[in-house]
Amino acid sequence: MANKSYLDVDDLEVYRMLCQLHIDVCDLTHQWPLEEKYELGSQARRSSNSAPA
Repeated sequence: MANKSYLDVDDLEVYRMLCQLHIDVCDLTHQWPLEEKYELGSQARRSSNSAPA
């Protein structure tokens, strides 16, 4: 496929930004206090993963 006329999803800047956002949210929520890390943190991590998915 030398001349493909479409972009892969990995080529989209918005997709790369959403993937980085998910990584940043994960890093941030792992720093939260224990009582928030496993309930609210889990919900924040799952929601940040839904955008690029």
